[in-house]
Amino acid sequence: STVQGLLRISLLDRCQNLLNQRNNTGFQVAMSPGDYYWGSNAVVLNRAILLIFGYAETQNDQFLATALDQLHYILGVNAHQLSFVTVTGRLSPMNPHHRPSIADG
Repeated sequence: STVQGLLRISLLDRCQNLLNQRNNTGFQVAMSPGDYYWGSNAVVLNRAILLIFGYAETQNDQFLATALDQLHYILGVNAHQLSFVTVTGRLSPMNPHHRPSIADG
């Protein structure tokens, strides 16, 4: 088998695992309890990108739907009903910490 073939198999296996993980959570996010830590929203979005690659490779609509569910989570379909994107959605972060803004005096 080729490197390309092995990469494809690995990608599709990972996408299927993410799909299964999403199906086992209340908010349709492909995260386990131990995956939530500072910066974990980047993990959610990186997983969405993998799912989009999986969809592009297979046209599996479940991969695309799961990718969109990750975006929905970031935009407020979560336990807090909080959009994690500032100035987006009904409830979003106020006064986020941004060290460079504080440092410029």
